[in-house]
Amino acid sequence: MKKKEFLKLLLLFAIFFMISFCYGVFFLPLNGDEIWNYGFSYNIAKGLVIYRDFNVMVTPLYFFLSSIFIHLFGNYLISIHLFDCILIGFLAIILYKRLGLYKLLLLYPLIIIYYFPSYNYFSMFLLFVIIYLLDSHDNKYYDVVSFLAGLIFISKQSIGMFLLIPILFYSKNRLKSLVIYLIPFFVVSFYLFIQGAFFEFINYCFLGMFDFGKSNLEFSIFFWLEGFLCLYLIIQMVKGKFKDKKYLFILMFQVNAYPIFDMNHFVVCLVPVIYCVVKEFNFMRLRFYYRFLLLGCVWSIFVIYVLKLIFSLDYRISLESDKFWYLRNNK
Repeated sequence: MKKKEFLKLLLLFAIFFMISFCYGVFFLPLNGDEIWNYGFSYNIAKGLVIYRDFNVMVTPLYFFLSSIFIHLFGNYLISIHLFDCILIGFLAIILYKRLGLYKLLLLYPLIIIYYFPSYNYFSMFLLFVIIYLLDSHDNKYYDVVSFLAGLIFISKQSIGMFLLIPILFYSKNRLKSLVIYLIPFFVVSFYLFIQGAFFEFINYCFLGMFDFGKSNLEFSIFFWLEGFLCLYLIIQMVKGKFKDKKYLFILMFQVNAYPIFDMNHFVVCLVPVIYCVVKEFNFMRLRFYYRFLLLGCVWSIFVIYVLKLIFSLDYRISLESDKFWYLRNNK
């Protein structure tokens, strides 16, 4: 990579990292799941063993990685924001290289509008790395794709289990792909077995997953919208005779919306679908002012949403106070 290109990507990373970090920390209201995710990561950072010393319903990779940032930057909520915003910065680079700057700017507000640090965003980031490898190199790095799907499996088991379907469907050596996919699971299982937490891990993350699905299933408007997303992906796969691998991976990723079907889960599922739509459309066919108007509309909606958040914030506690950095002071 040439120095000029590297500096351009570094600047792009810095800009989108800072925008995401400032937006997530200073404007978005505190989210209950955000506190839970911080709490699990904090427990690991303090030496507790996940599943043995505290209960978690999802596989642990995200919490292990977030705990590293708590070790490095302190017992603050913003420590895990740093981790997720680094991921968003790298995601911006991936989208820039695949779509160009204009399409990245169209997609970015959707990526962060309901952002908060979570294993869902981490899984979405890994999915986009898979999409990048499939689009750029086809089968050249398929072993890496299998390994990344395995990382998603130990980040959120429901998504990872379904991603095994396209892994095996498109693999030229299914046994090899399966073994590579299971490597992260075996490593985590070995660690948890040594710590005396393996059976609790199986109980909470796999046996308990079915009970969680039954007791938390919701048929909201997002259930039906999710159905349209799946229908669109199936139509695209059939039209392309299943040659474009990314559609089946994205279709399997839609299980992320189950069972809650709320806005946060739906948006994470929507982003890779909109990526496909934006990627296929040639915006250069439009006149400049139409492209400018479309971009202006997308960002105007986002700015209006941010302004609404600003007017709802409670800054009675100074931003300089230590309490703000431990737990953001939002309503």
